[in-house]
Amino acid sequence: SVDDAWERLRAGATLLQVYTAFVYEGPNLARDLAAGLRDRLASAGFSSISAAVGGA
Repeated sequence: SVDDAWERLRAGATLLQVYTAFVYEGPNLARDLAAGLRDRLASAGFSSISAAVGGA
């Protein structure tokens, strides 16, 4: 989920494993994650994912 991805990125992850989620959610998963993370970045005031990594 976007919540899980955001939590892991903020904890310092630079890579996310989404294979299992892709199997269950289908090909729209990538689009949904990208849109959700884009919204999270904007609401948190970050201009890029790299700026958000590790700031938890």
